[in-house]
Order: sequence, then C-alpha cells, then structure tokens
Amino acid sequence: MRFLFPWLALWPAIATAQTGTIIDNRGVEISTGKTFSQSEQRQLMDRFAACTVRRWKSGVVRYLASAPGSPEAEDMAKRLASDECLASGQIEISEPLYRAAAYEVMYRINFGRKAVSDFSSVPPINYAQSGKASPSPDLTAQATLRRLADCAVRQAPVEAQTLILSPIGGSEEAAAFSVITPFMSSCMASDATVTFSKLSLRGFVGEVLYRLSVAARHDQG
Repeated sequence: MRFLFPWLALWPAIATAQTGTIIDNRGVEISTGKTFSQSEQRQLMDRFAACTVRRWKSGVVRYLASAPGSPEAEDMAKRLASDECLASGQIEISEPLYRAAAYEVMYRINFGRKAVSDFSSVPPINYAQSGKASPSPDLTAQATLRRLADCAVRQAPVEAQTLILSPIGGSEEAAAFSVITPFMSSCMASDATVTFSKLSLRGFVGEVLYRLSVAARHDQG
C-alpha cells in the first residue's frame, strides 16, 4: 500500500494498482484497472478523509494548520494515510485534494446544518502562503482563490453551506454550484481573469467556510 503525492496537478486522477479498500463504516472496494469518474474520485477521497478524521482527528487538525504544499504538510498527510484507512492496493492523490476533503469532513462534523451563518464579526483571515513551502505559481493561485472564496462565503454563507453539505456529484451539488458561482465572480475585479474548476471551487469554499465558522464560534465565546 502506498500513498503518493503528485504536486504538479491540483486535481489529479485517482489511480489504483490492485484491489483495495478505503475503510469507513461502509468500506469501498476499488476494482483492479477501474477508471473512476471525477465524481467517484471525489467520493472516494471524501470517505478516506472521513476515516482519517474519525480515527485521528487531532492529527488532521494539526495537518490542516500546516502550510499547503509544504514538506511538513506532505509528511503529516503521509502519516495519516495508514493501513486502517487504506487497507491494500495503491491510490494516487494530491495533498491539495486530501486537504479539501478533510476540511469538508471537519465542517460536517463540527457544524453540519447547525452552522454559523453570520461572519460579519470575523476579522480578515490571512490566506497568504506561509511556512516552509517554496513559492510557486500554483500556491499563489491557490491563495488568490481562497481570498475569492472568502469574499463569496461572507456574502452567501447559507448558499456556501448548501454546496458543502450537498452529495458529491448529484443534482443538488450542480444546483448549489450554479447559485454560488455568481458570488465568486462578483468578488473578482472587473479586469481580473481567474480560472477555477467546480472541483477547486468546492474545495476552497469548504476550507473557507470551516475557517470562518471556527473563527465566528470562537468570537461568540
């Protein structure tokens, strides 16, 4: 069993080498040679992240506090990929993909549908790259997308919550994307050009929604 981290692609495909299982309450069978759709890839990663959060929540919290793309983040993510959540076979993912899934799982567990929906008192969050990660265009672009997602979530917290709680790959998710995307676009400068996929949009909205919710709950005492 191996846990691999290709750093060049933000949302790479999941590849398997042999039959494997991502263990959560249901267990996911990964068939040899199967080609997964994007939705299936995201569902698998969501279930893997849920397993790691259930078993090592404190470790996941420390991982999420690490700088994206840093050696520290890579090392901690590898340690979270233990045999209990990836029993056999090989699964190839990116650290950003796991990070996004972990934020969504943490949001569902800590907030769910009883979520904070007013972030007006939350001070600005610094999304600039920090830590020991080497500066790169990818990491700079990710910081920009986090700031745009922050703007959108502050404007439309309920709509953001609807997206993050929607089943991956279903009609509810598609409808939620169509609602939140205009808020994301409205946060961009008129002369700016930013490219993002639905996958990256959900990932950054989930991260920002969790971080704003934690900050708002802390502010409320």
